[in-house]
Amino acid sequence: MRVWPVAKGILLGLLLIGAAGAMCAGAVFLVIGTLWEKVAGLAGLIVGFRGAILFLDVVWERPPALSKRPWERPWEQEDGPG
Repeated sequence: MRVWPVAKGILLGLLLIGAAGAMCAGAVFLVIGTLWEKVAGLAGLIVGFRGAILFLDVVWERPPALSKRPWERPWEQEDGPG
């Protein structure tokens, strides 16, 4: 058994749990916090959403709609006769 797929799975799981936790805590602080807690809550929401997007990018290997050149799709290119 290889170590990298297991480590990648564990790290992605931690990333998803951390992103969900940051979004939940950020929402709570944004609603019931003081001024500085609201600022930190907004930052937590932003970081949580970016973490969730990073999780999806890694799992789905960056879908073409989010790539820098979406018009280049390797699976649509012809390899030759056959």
